Amino acid sequence: MLLDGIKGVCSKTFELDENMTIRACDWCSQQFYQGRDSHRFCCVECGRRFHIAERRAALALYRSLKDEEDERRRMVG
Repeated sequence: MLLDGIKGVCSKTFELDENMTIRACDWCSQQFYQGRDSHRFCCVECGRRFHIAERRAALALYRSLKDEEDERRRMVG
C-alpha cells in the first residue's frame, strides 16, 4: 500500500516553470533546477564540501605566506 503511494508520487513528472532556470552545481557539475538566484549547489552536501575545500585552500595559502615571511625574518636577523 505504501509502496503504491510512493510509486504514484515518483511517477509524476516535474513541470518546468518559465521562471525556473537549470544550472550546473559549482561542486559536482550536476544539473539542477535553481530555485533562487543565489543557489549554487544541487544539494546541501555539495555546498558543505565546496566551502570546506575553499577554507582548506585559504588556510594553506595563509600558512605558506606566513612560512615565507618567517623565512625572510630568519635571513635578515
